[in-house]
Amino acid sequence: MAVATGEIECLAFMRREFGDRVLCVEDAPRVHAGATAIHFDRTLGVSNYAKGKSALVDCLLLAATHYLVKGRSNLSDASLAFNPQLPYSFCVR
Repeated sequence: MAVATGEIECLAFMRREFGDRVLCVEDAPRVHAGATAIHFDRTLGVSNYAKGKSALVDCLLLAATHYLVKGRSNLSDASLAFNPQLPYSFCVR
């Protein structure tokens, strides 16, 4: 199961629920829920290049899955551009 998230708590939840079946970019920048979004946060100490690289790898990882559960993120939208035939469900919390 591929997980692409910018939130520390979301990744922790997925790991609790699905254990070692979770596949993610380990060194991706992440923030706490409710914090400024990664791409807007200039205080993270992460270069824009690193943020963009992480986002692109997440996008390609999602595009390579068999089914996508997506939220409002433009990143998950972009993954559908890489794999337009990918079946998906839209989920809003």
